[in-house]
Amino acid sequence: MATQTEIAAAIRDHTAKVRKAIDEVLAKIQELKDAVANNPPSQEVQDAVAALGVAAQAADDVVPDPAPPA
Repeated sequence: MATQTEIAAAIRDHTAKVRKAIDEVLAKIQELKDAVANNPPSQEVQDAVAALGVAAQAADDVVPDPAPPA
């Protein structure tokens, strides 16, 4: 059976992996936004970028951000 320390370490490891994935998705979203910034995007492209942003936010919301220091 895992100790509390081992469980906490595993949770931190998984949290770091999820945050890395979120960072990669957000970077891709920005890359896509930049790609269409100088070209008038079609409604289809605008809708796709918006949907990707919503999905990325949903993934980000799975793990709450830490509270700012008081």
